[in-house]
Amino acid sequence: MQRTFRNLQDSVAIHVAGPVSNMSTDLKTQVKYAVNSALSFLTNRIRFQQLKTDITITLFNGQNVYELPDRVSHVVKNTAYYVPTGRAIGDVMEQEWNLHGQNARNDNGAPEAFSDFDYNPVTNKLRIKVYPTPGSSEDGKAIKMYAYKSPAAMSDDDDIPPLPEQLHEILVHGAIILGFSNFIDQQSLLVHSQAWQQGIRQASRFKDPMMGRRRPLKQSPHQGRRFGALSNVDFDTLRS
Repeated sequence: MQRTFRNLQDSVAIHVAGPVSNMSTDLKTQVKYAVNSALSFLTNRIRFQQLKTDITITLFNGQNVYELPDRVSHVVKNTAYYVPTGRAIGDVMEQEWNLHGQNARNDNGAPEAFSDFDYNPVTNKLRIKVYPTPGSSEDGKAIKMYAYKSPAAMSDDDDIPPLPEQLHEILVHGAIILGFSNFIDQQSLLVHSQAWQQGIRQASRFKDPMMGRRRPLKQSPHQGRRFGALSNVDFDTLRS
């Protein structure tokens, strides 16, 4: 059953302190935060099809480090390609490129691979390193890939969680566990904890399958392969 942000807030509030309309402003804010925390926990743990998108990165002469768009959390393996030629770009560790590419990483040319992702704490964005470094011939050209984006926090009452409808109710249990475990009795806490953990297991059945696994660069499946154009498409532990 599809639930709106307001529906979820009401459901959490009933278990914690009665209808939302009777709650203080501070408690309303805490309920909103708890629901969004449950959504963030679930989407960070499981990659959903609803959160997958294709992204474009414009290349610049002499630059090999690029930030990914806001809220991108993971790149789908084996989907990156160089737009002008359609040639696939391998996903490798920097050490692999240094070992098998020798000094090629210092040369300029069309991208053949990109490294694991680094996090920029200043801009709060992920970034990748492209090999070899693009030169003047690649300036202004682009690479594309699939990626998962973390959902923006819900704010309007009519916002819909970017999850399959079957999982919307799970957010209620998650919000209670992550935000209000000290507000309810132990028996109710146990019930919601079990429902939340069961919900996470249920949600894993809706995950988007990862595309491919890493292989050493010298065995890369990407060499000479072409992809067609892509279609459009904190809480560390549970309380128990």
